[in-house]
Amino acid sequence: MAIIVILEFQDAIERYDRAIGLMPELADQQGRASHVCAATGDGFVVVEHWEARDAYEHYARLLDPVLVECGLTGRRQVLPVHHTM
Repeated sequence: MAIIVILEFQDAIERYDRAIGLMPELADQQGRASHVCAATGDGFVVVEHWEARDAYEHYARLLDPVLVECGLTGRRQVLPVHHTM
């Protein structure tokens, strides 16, 4: 089942850039249909669309240590996809 992941951070968006720079392979993950990052008034949000939850869970095992290294703590929501267009 496809999922979306919403990550909300109240941190400087430069920390996002640092995380991507530390691990370029984060940018290209099998099973991820899309990845969008946008600045908010007090941080940034990342929204990803994954083809399957297990693909995301593999990615999260790579991502989580990088988030810790960059000092990024945020709120994570994993939701089943109801419909895509």
